[in-house]
Amino acid sequence: MEKITQLLNNISSVNKKYEDIAKASGENFNIFSIIRVESNEVKTHSRFITELLNPKGRHGQDDLFLKLFLAEVEIENFETKTANVYIEYYVGVVTKTTGGRIDILIKNGQNQVICIENKIYAEEQQNQLLRYSNAFPNNEKASNEVLFLTLRGDKSENDKSFQDYKSISYQDDIIKWLEECQGQLSNKSHLKEALQQYTNLVKKLTRQNMNHNMNHEIIQAILKDEESFNAFISLNKAKNSVYKTIMNEVFFPIFDNIEKNEEGKSNLKLTINKAKILDKSGYHAFYFSNQLLSDNNVHIGFQFDPSRNLFFGFNKKEREKECDLDGQIINRFNTAFQKSKTTDGYWLCIRSYESYRDWESLETLREVKYNRERFKEDIRQKVFEMLDIIKSPQ
Repeated sequence: MEKITQLLNNISSVNKKYEDIAKASGENFNIFSIIRVESNEVKTHSRFITELLNPKGRHGQDDLFLKLFLAEVEIENFETKTANVYIEYYVGVVTKTTGGRIDILIKNGQNQVICIENKIYAEEQQNQLLRYSNAFPNNEKASNEVLFLTLRGDKSENDKSFQDYKSISYQDDIIKWLEECQGQLSNKSHLKEALQQYTNLVKKLTRQNMNHNMNHEIIQAILKDEESFNAFISLNKAKNSVYKTIMNEVFFPIFDNIEKNEEGKSNLKLTINKAKILDKSGYHAFYFSNQLLSDNNVHIGFQFDPSRNLFFGFNKKEREKECDLDGQIINRFNTAFQKSKTTDGYWLCIRSYESYRDWESLETLREVKYNRERFKEDIRQKVFEMLDIIKSPQ
């Protein structure tokens, strides 16, 4: 136990030093985080990456960034001077094997094509990569590459039906590419600062420290001797217990208290399986219900996905049933909380809980534990704003 305490003290000192540096330099001021577009695939990530890849982009670097990207993902013999880069490129009505919108398309004057499917937290659609590949079939004069971009380089869910693609990741490929791009720019460049802000965002999404020097000092503290490394192993093993403790002491009581002390006496009833949430078992939804919600065939729902990302919205009481006010409820939800994601029928409308999305992240657990009142108020406001949507959908 003494060695664990010593390791914690050493790492705490390192962390404090770099927190002070970050505060002085403004490193923690990230425009993407402030305006809450951290995980928006199209408006944030696809647009930013597309702009960098575009030789005609406003960065003014011609095809430099595109060449660096191709080198990072190991695509050779792709002519870059005549390349055009498109976002949300339409390739026809969706069928089983064709059609859809390609997140990022790179196409040159020799009809060489690179399709990039960009996934942050959204679910993959059926045969998505196959459909995009079929839009540009290989022939003697042209070839196409399909890249599947995820936070950590995951395989496609449709891997059995289509395997002619390459998995790339934000965690490794995009961060290395961004750092290569920054290395080509002068230190005081506005463009370099924008790239650094976006790099920091990607590191946050992939749970990495922003500062290389800080990482190095922490690693050296852990590897100082075998006892220090054993202490690190013990700390790592405690992560799941920390998660369960915070859920039991903070998360569940907040939802229980909303049911018991809710405003307006709306008679909200909470349905939740706490054991499944603690076990992190697959998808798990929990929800508030009352008579008004039931009359509109919805619950005020929250859901953890298998990666422990949290979502909220209106889930359906009866999946196949449709109500006259469904469209108005969706419109009001989208106005209040930004556009909802595509659903599979269980949800009328649902979106990522941006402020407290990633519950595998220790940063989220820290925020909930030590800023409990802020989290409690955020949950309370969402629940009662959704209640107001149902009370006056017109």
